[in-house]
Amino acid sequence: MRQRWQLALVVSGAIAFWAILVFAYFQAARHALWAEVREHLMSIAQAVALSIDPEAHQQVVKEGREDSPLYQQLTEQLQRFAHALLPEVREKGTLLVQESIYTLVPSHSKTWRFALDSGIPYDIDGDGEIDEDEDKAHLGEPYDVSDFPEMLRCFLEGRPTADTELTEDKWGVWLSGYAPVKDASGRVVAVVGVDFNVTSLRAKEAWLRRMAWLVFAILSVLTLGAARLIERLAAAKRDLQAKAEALAQAKADWELTFDLVGTGVAVLDSDFRIVQVNPALCQLVGKAAEELLHKHCCEVLHPEAPSAKTCPYLRALERGETVQREVVLPDGRIWLFHAQANLVHGHLQRIVHAVHDVTKERRAQQLLEQTERLVTIGQMAAGVAHEINNPLNAIVGMAELLLDKVADEELKGMLDNIREQALRIGRITRNLLTFARPRPQEMNLLNLNEVVREALNMKDYRLRSNNIAVVLDLQEPLPPVQGDKTQLLQVLLNLVNNAEEAMSEQGGGTLTIATVAEGDVVRLTVSDTGKGIPPEHLPHIFDPFFTTKPVGKGTGLGLAIVYGIVTAHGGKISAQNRSEGGAQFVVELPAAVELSSETQPSHSSAPTSERPAERKLRMLVIDDEPSIVATLKAMLQRDGHEVQVARSGEEARRLLASNDYDAILCDLRMPNGGGEELFRWLKEQKPLLARRFVVMTGELSLPKQAIFEEHAVPILHKPFRRDDLRRVLNACLSEGSVQQL
Repeated sequence: MRQRWQLALVVSGAIAFWAILVFAYFQAARHALWAEVREHLMSIAQAVALSIDPEAHQQVVKEGREDSPLYQQLTEQLQRFAHALLPEVREKGTLLVQESIYTLVPSHSKTWRFALDSGIPYDIDGDGEIDEDEDKAHLGEPYDVSDFPEMLRCFLEGRPTADTELTEDKWGVWLSGYAPVKDASGRVVAVVGVDFNVTSLRAKEAWLRRMAWLVFAILSVLTLGAARLIERLAAAKRDLQAKAEALAQAKADWELTFDLVGTGVAVLDSDFRIVQVNPALCQLVGKAAEELLHKHCCEVLHPEAPSAKTCPYLRALERGETVQREVVLPDGRIWLFHAQANLVHGHLQRIVHAVHDVTKERRAQQLLEQTERLVTIGQMAAGVAHEINNPLNAIVGMAELLLDKVADEELKGMLDNIREQALRIGRITRNLLTFARPRPQEMNLLNLNEVVREALNMKDYRLRSNNIAVVLDLQEPLPPVQGDKTQLLQVLLNLVNNAEEAMSEQGGGTLTIATVAEGDVVRLTVSDTGKGIPPEHLPHIFDPFFTTKPVGKGTGLGLAIVYGIVTAHGGKISAQNRSEGGAQFVVELPAAVELSSETQPSHSSAPTSERPAERKLRMLVIDDEPSIVATLKAMLQRDGHEVQVARSGEEARRLLASNDYDAILCDLRMPNGGGEELFRWLKEQKPLLARRFVVMTGELSLPKQAIFEEHAVPILHKPFRRDDLRRVLNACLSEGSVQQL
C-alpha cells in the first residue's frame, strides 16, 4: 500500500509538472502572438505619422474646413495608406469595413478633437445602411479618450504605443495602435490611431490553447500508462513472493499449520471439553489458551446458548453428520461453525469445532445486494424520468403562457409558484439520477459550497422532519477544488446521514456545515450536537466494516468509502468529539489553480430573461406528446413565429421533404423514428436543415449523443423555460445557422 501511494504521489507530481510546463508554453506563445500584433500596429501608425506634414496638419486644424484642398489632400493620403497597409479594406468595401486610420488633436483634458479620418463609414447598428451618426469622423468632432490610456501615453511620452486590452463589439474583437505626429520642435501636435480587427487572431489563440490541452492530455496519458505498467510489475512481484511463501508453508508439519491457520479450531474430547486450541481461536474469543482448556464447549464456543448443558450439535454429530451453522452473536458478529466428530464403534471419540468470523463477508454481501438494488432503481428511474419531465415541461410552458395573459398579481404569484415547483421537480429528478446511476469518475473544477447546498437540498425534508436545524458558515468566494461532483456529493450525504442519525435519537439538534480556505487547502467541517463518538471507537471509524449499528442497519462501509473518496482526491479527513458535545468531521481538499475572471464558472442560479428573436421564423415542432406540441406551438406563436407540428418521425420526414424551416425542434424518442434517426436522415437529404436542428429530451443524459456532440446540435433538457427556448433560438440566429425567410 505504501508503494502504491508513493507511486501515486510521483504520478501526481509528474502530471502537475506537465500542467505547469504546458501552461508556461501557452502563456509564452500567447504573449509572443499579441506582442507581434501590437508591434505591427505601432509600425503602421508610425509609418502614417511620419508621412503627415505636421505644419499642414496644424493648418487644416486651424482652418477647420473639410472643403479646403489641404484637408482633401491629407484625407486622400490617409486613404491611400488604408488601402496599402490594410488590404482588408478593399475586400470588404466601404459599408462594413472594420479597419480605419485617423488623427486626433490632443489636449491635456479628456476630450480631444478629430482632425483627419480615412473616410470609411462604419455600420455600427448593423442595419445595412449608414446613418448620420455612423459616417466618418468629421473635423473638429470631440472624442472622449479617458478610456484609452495608451492613446494618452502616446501623447505624453511622444512615442508609438498600442492598446493592451482588447475591445469587443458586434463586429468582432479590436486592437488599436497609436503614433505621435511631431512638429519641428518635437512637440506632439497630433496622434495617429489605427483600429484593427483581430477576431481571427483570437481564433488562433484558442487554437493554441486547444493544442496545449492536447499535449497535456497526451503527456498525462503516457505518464499514467507508465505508472500502470510499474504497478502491474510490482503486483506480479508481490504475487510471486506470496506463492513462494505458500510453498514454504506447505512444507511445515501439521502442528505448525494448526497454529497458523486463520480459522479458529478447537479439539474436544467425548465429553465436549476442550483439549486443544489454536491461536486463531484464542484471538477470536479474546482469551488465552490456558483459560480455554478443559472448559465445556458451551462456555466458550456457543455464546448464543451460554446456559446449555450439552453441545447444540450433539445429535447430528452422533449420527456422523458434518454440521455447518451460521450464528449471530449478541455483539453483532457473525460466526460460521463447522463441526465434525470421529466415531469409533458408534461412540464419539474426538470432536473438532472450526469457527470462522464471517462478519465482513456477510456485510460485504449485504452491501453488494443493496448496491444491485440501487442500480436497478437507478435504471428504472432513468426510464421514468422521461415520462416525468414531459408533463413537467407542459406545466412549465402553460404556466408561462398564462403569466403573460393574467393581470391579477395574486394569480400571477400562483402561476409563478406552479412553474417554479415544476422546475424544482425536474431538478430533483436530475439530482437523484446523477447520484444513483453508475458513471465513470469525472474530475472538474467545483465550488464546494454548491456541493454543500445540493446535498442539503436532497436532505431538506428528512432534516426538517427530525427537528434538525441547519447552520451554514460558507466562505464566499471560495477557491475551487478539482473533483468528481457525484463522489463529493456522496461524501457530504454520508456525513450528513451520520449526523442526522446521531441527533434523531435524541429528538433533534443542530447541524453546522462550514467551509474555509487556508493557504492551498479548502476545509469542510460538518458538526452535530449528537452524543458524539465513543473514544475507543475513534481510531477505527474509517476501517472497512467497522460499525456499532445493529445487524441489518449498517454495513460499516459508509465512512470507509468517504475516506477512500477524500484520499483519492488528494485530501484528508479526520473526526473528533466537540467539547460542547457532538461529533465533528473535517475534510481537507487541495485548492485548484485559481482561474481568471474570464474562465471562472459562474455560481449564479438566478434565471435571466431572454428576449424573443427579432424577426419572424418558420418553425417545425416534432413531439409525440400532444401537451408538449400544444405548449411549444403557443409559446412560439406568442413570439410571432410561424409554427407547423408533427407527432412522429414519419410525419416529420414528409413535411421536411417538401418544406424548409428556420429551426426544427425535435423530441429524442418517438414512435416511427426519434430525434437521432431524423437528424441522420436530414444530414443525408438536407444538410442545411440539419444545421437548424434542436434536440429536446426528458432524459438526464443521451445514450447516443456522440452524433449530436460531433455536429454541435443544441440540446434542450425538459422541463425547460421559455427563456431557455428563446436562448437556443437566439444562439442559432447569432451563429448564422438560421436564414431569413
